[in-house]
Amino acid sequence: MPQRVLAVLKELRAAGRKPRARRLAKLAAARFQDHGALLGEIAALYEQDGQHADAALVHERLLTVSPDPHAARLKLLLSALESAGATTEVLDAACQDAVRSNPGATAPVDTWVARLQSAGEVSIDRRLSDLQAETDTPLVGVLLRLLGGPSAATVREEHAAKVKAFLHSDNAQLCARAWADYAALRVLDAAECEALARIPIAHVNLYFLAQPPRIVSFEQASAELDLSDEALRWWQDEFLRPDLPEPDDRLFVTARAREITEINDAHVAFHTRAIREGRLVLRDPYTGVELEPFDTTIPFGRTTYSFGDRELTFLVAGAEGSKAICLLLPRHNVMIDLGAEMWRRITPLRVANLQAQLLKRVAARSAEYAEAVATRHQPVAQRTVVVVTLTVENFAHHLWNTFSGFQRAIDHGLVDRIDEVHVGGTEFFGPLVNLFPALADSRIVETEREAVRDPYPFSRDHLVVPLAAYFIRRSLVDQVVEQMRALPNTTGSAELPPERERPFPTIWIGLRVGSRSWVDQEHEVPWLIDAVHERHPDALFLLDGYSYPVGRDLISHKWQPLIEALHALASEIRRRASRPDQVLDLVGNTMRESALWAAATDVYVAPNGTSQHKVGWLTDGPGLSYGPPGLLNLPPEQRPGAYESEGRPVPITVLGEPVDSGMRRSATDIRIDLENIRLDRNEILSRVLELCHR
Repeated sequence: MPQRVLAVLKELRAAGRKPRARRLAKLAAARFQDHGALLGEIAALYEQDGQHADAALVHERLLTVSPDPHAARLKLLLSALESAGATTEVLDAACQDAVRSNPGATAPVDTWVARLQSAGEVSIDRRLSDLQAETDTPLVGVLLRLLGGPSAATVREEHAAKVKAFLHSDNAQLCARAWADYAALRVLDAAECEALARIPIAHVNLYFLAQPPRIVSFEQASAELDLSDEALRWWQDEFLRPDLPEPDDRLFVTARAREITEINDAHVAFHTRAIREGRLVLRDPYTGVELEPFDTTIPFGRTTYSFGDRELTFLVAGAEGSKAICLLLPRHNVMIDLGAEMWRRITPLRVANLQAQLLKRVAARSAEYAEAVATRHQPVAQRTVVVVTLTVENFAHHLWNTFSGFQRAIDHGLVDRIDEVHVGGTEFFGPLVNLFPALADSRIVETEREAVRDPYPFSRDHLVVPLAAYFIRRSLVDQVVEQMRALPNTTGSAELPPERERPFPTIWIGLRVGSRSWVDQEHEVPWLIDAVHERHPDALFLLDGYSYPVGRDLISHKWQPLIEALHALASEIRRRASRPDQVLDLVGNTMRESALWAAATDVYVAPNGTSQHKVGWLTDGPGLSYGPPGLLNLPPEQRPGAYESEGRPVPITVLGEPVDSGMRRSATDIRIDLENIRLDRNEILSRVLELCHR
């Protein structure tokens, strides 16, 4: 009967017979209160007719009879309520009811949080915590957010009963059994693997986040765990032994730059050693037995090698340079810190997500896993070496980490040992093989930019290496600049004149909006330009902002509002400057023009971060890097932009007065020092003039 009513209602709406459709809708809504499809059609009819209050009542009923994990119905309900003039209190109550009615979902929580954020609510976590306290059932989305936040320890204590109830749920118990089997390198139960595949990833995340691994040092691991002291010493002394080219002719401007680079060298040394040997030999921390990984996967940029003699251990490498971060021991639920100092980047929430991805993946590939585990002790003479490159959409990390990794392999004479290179994402400086012709004999595999990169799961024949590094050789910069010089100018922007014809000084000014920006740039920068021109009438100013990639571009469309704002800002600066013909607008050119002009820059002024890196890593000219007082937490030679590129001057840091917190890209944006700031124009002028006379 409800299906027939639904069909008739659709026919009446399609025929435009609204009065009859309304009468039928009213009768059907009263009689068939548990039929989701019919109620949805009725709600749509009410919305079409502008009967928002009636639509809201139907949407509210829909949330009760047919919970929606994707929150689409909640959004429809909120829209109807807002159209009907509902108060903030009513909208909040609707969100809370939706969260309670679907305790296992995260989307209703996300919808409520987004609404609270748009309303300027500052105590969102307190609101969520209060809702959980008032609700008998564990609210998965609420607990995930709270336990993944800065007050996780307090939340774990405050909501201990709800966390315990979740851990005793069927889904959590299934996770516990499968994880224990995985940790013991046992074959997984096929039926349980099928059941695990049906569990929402949020539940698996919460299972791990509710009981996060403890981070321990080598000393603590030796004293507290049943591990091999000999194996632990091997990890400290041999695995973390730097793998440097001979002779080591790198030039460091400061002693601290050398120290930072050597620490990083130790944690990426396994990349080049694995390529050289065609295998990655590790030591089981329990027994000391030498083993190779029986599996490698890269979820969310964290390369994870699985190995074990009698029990499972994960070697986890992460961040943009794929540093070895920890050994994760599932049975003990501990992570042995390898000293990479990356825990700000590898948060408990991200660790939980890594564990969840590993568990879901092994359940989905249980047969492959079983075969790999059964043959894990059998040595493999030589594997196909597969390099998987970084896909982060940031040109600076391509130069600093990806390109420097390949340069490192070239310096070691290892390029001919790389059989495959998997690339993906945006090509800021063009195709990789154009920059590194030595890769011409390697198989280049184009891949989609995916959250989980998994080219050869549970393979004995392939060795996956996340080749990267943390030091930009001068030879690499020269190579990139020359490659850019060989490309045609496709934007029509001003070409770099021959060196003998270049005006002095050429001054680069980095523009930024949203975060880390100099407030009132449209007034302050023209003033600065005019003031410098009084002393240096031939000075040429470069206004830098967004630079388009010269190769495959998967990112620029996301930044169009920002690019338009930068265009408008640069145009206004040129309009206000007294000598606009000596002010070049580089906003919206390509990385080709940016690299060429940056390498020829005499002095620069840029906000701390990638804006500074674009010029500071490529020029021998001195510069100013400005930012909020938080930069004082690090000494000058250790601040971003001061040590990454060989032989480049340490920029002078100028601190500004924060005026707002700056814009974050997403809820998971963990960058620091994002404040927009007010600068002392006279200090900037004095510093620039001083640098021009060096």
